[in-house]
Amino acid sequence: MTATLDTPLPPRLQGPGAVGDLAGALEHSPLVPGLLPGTLRRGMGVVHAAEYWARPDRFIRRCIDAPKRFTLDLPGAGTMIGLRDPHDIKQVFTTGASTLTMTSVSRKFFPHAEIFGEDSIIGYEGAQHYSMKRLAAPSMHGKALASYEEAFRLRTEEALARWPYGTAVPFRTMVAPIALEIILTTIVGVTDPARLSVLRERAQDLLKAISTTKFALQTVWATTRGGVWDGNYSDIVAARAALDAVVAAEIRDRRNGNLPDQPDVLQLLLDTRTEDGEAFSDVFLHNTMAGLLIAGFETTATTLGWTANLITREPRVLQRLEDTVDSGDDSYAEAVVTETLRLRPPGVFTFRGVVAPFTFDDGLTLQPGSVLAPMLGPMMRDPDVYDAPEEFRPERFVDERPGTYTWTPFGGGSRRCMGGAFSIAEMRVILATIVRQARFRAVDTPPESIGRANIILIPKENAIVTLDRRTPAARRSAHARPAQTASGITGA
Repeated sequence: MTATLDTPLPPRLQGPGAVGDLAGALEHSPLVPGLLPGTLRRGMGVVHAAEYWARPDRFIRRCIDAPKRFTLDLPGAGTMIGLRDPHDIKQVFTTGASTLTMTSVSRKFFPHAEIFGEDSIIGYEGAQHYSMKRLAAPSMHGKALASYEEAFRLRTEEALARWPYGTAVPFRTMVAPIALEIILTTIVGVTDPARLSVLRERAQDLLKAISTTKFALQTVWATTRGGVWDGNYSDIVAARAALDAVVAAEIRDRRNGNLPDQPDVLQLLLDTRTEDGEAFSDVFLHNTMAGLLIAGFETTATTLGWTANLITREPRVLQRLEDTVDSGDDSYAEAVVTETLRLRPPGVFTFRGVVAPFTFDDGLTLQPGSVLAPMLGPMMRDPDVYDAPEEFRPERFVDERPGTYTWTPFGGGSRRCMGGAFSIAEMRVILATIVRQARFRAVDTPPESIGRANIILIPKENAIVTLDRRTPAARRSAHARPAQTASGITGA
């Protein structure tokens, strides 16, 4: 007989532990015994929410130590069913939007409409989402992606020419301009110097508006009220409008033939036609450019910050990175970025709302109104999924592709981030270019703890790192050193 959870609300938990067994509470529950083996203690929702926002490292550890399926109460978000088993997560990611949707619950956690607009890939669902993403994705994959790598390198070299070598600096902050310039010149692709200058200012204004303490507090307040985004977001709205005006001028000039075609994401989207032969609307293009700016900028700067923070604590990794880059091989640099995203992904979890009865492979059925929360960060630090998961081992991904459902920093299924491949390539080239020209100074202090920039997990001190300039002689001498091979698993 199929077991059924007839209500999205799980039982209250009895007992003193933060993580407990449901056995003592099942008599008060609609759950069939044994379906959900544990919960983060009910009645502790405010504590869990405080940890989620203020102590994410503690919240993540709590989720790692919980059972593979557990219930979690966060004020405003309601009760969620946390999932840490890759099999469960795969089933969620491969289930269609007629049963599980993202947009039905996303507004509880972030004001997507206010930031990204309704007419955007992130705001679509089902067939519309699939169709628009399929049309837009080629602009950030394959040949198009390979054509951007030279721009990635040039933007990095420009930043290194101004780098304060020999001085400890917040690496995340220092590489942020590289990420921004890549977006402006490779994704939007503005070449006119005057317009590029204005676009840079407008982009910085928008990024600043969504990075304020005010907006962070508005986000916390709105999520505790179930996603009621009725605050004053006039500064964000104004910044978006100003950015859109510059993008609109660029689109208008290109469509009127006033600018030559060029290999960038915006041009490829302008050249794309739907199945009905229609071009993308200007509103869709504005929202797509803004979305790629916000998501791409933060992910790149933060992940590179974590990368620098981690490799400077691992001399073995740092040495192998220098050796492989000096030999002309960037594959280890990509493995370093991949491992960084496993250990320090941008977020803790994703979510899906149940809109039609959903049955797990073991028979548990959830009814509409339930919320599933695949715990992507905790899953990637689960010792049942990765050997020694708290250790920083890029060798896991040398000659081994990351698992589709065990390596999920960009989500998965049809909702996987469209810019994931772009981001990996961008960070690989930036990291390798830095290593060719500079040396990360190793330190013997622990890695920085996890902080927050709104919903993004960042190094708490923005990754304080010192770069020393590498001389040509130092780079040549690297080839004379014997290669150092680290032990570790290959694959996950």
